[in-house]
Amino acid sequence: MFERCVCAQGNLKQYLASAGDGVSGLRPPSTAERLSMCRGVVLAMKHVAGMRLAHGDLAARNLLVSCGLDVKLTCASLCLDVFARDYIVHRRRPLPLRWAAPEAVAAGVDRATPAADVWSFGVLVWELFTPHCPLPLGDRSDADVLAWLQALASPTTAGQSCSAAQHRMRPIVTVEAWSVCGLGTVYSSLSTAAQ
Repeated sequence: MFERCVCAQGNLKQYLASAGDGVSGLRPPSTAERLSMCRGVVLAMKHVAGMRLAHGDLAARNLLVSCGLDVKLTCASLCLDVFARDYIVHRRRPLPLRWAAPEAVAAGVDRATPAADVWSFGVLVWELFTPHCPLPLGDRSDADVLAWLQALASPTTAGQSCSAAQHRMRPIVTVEAWSVCGLGTVYSSLSTAAQ
């Protein structure tokens, strides 16, 4: 049976922005709850990777929050209108610029990749632990952020692109990479430290 409370808190970005503002009546999630949200995202991405897919727009705006502060991964296309300022048009398609991996802006990359989802997960964790969930790199213009990502993706003097080296250093994104075993250890130690 479908519960009314499944996504009562809306999306995570709006929840984090208004929690603790004194107006909404929402309390900010504790560190343990934020870590639990990270674990929920990892479980969802483990499922996505198990189907040999990539999400392509992993961000707080694409996570719905339940009454129990569980997060549910949603389809990226649901947020294009509401969060239009989070996207730019890059090579005739919407690109979530501030969540994009360097290789996502490189020429010849026209689809989401699991490795880019890992980069976006890092930005999502930043969103989760930064008070009121501001726009990542909000002090920089879209043009500056795009230039920075393109510089990371461009060849260096050694003849290899930084993003190629960074891409190889990111974990192979399979079901095992999104496994909660590694995160479980981090989760346990951070939860203990937070108490």
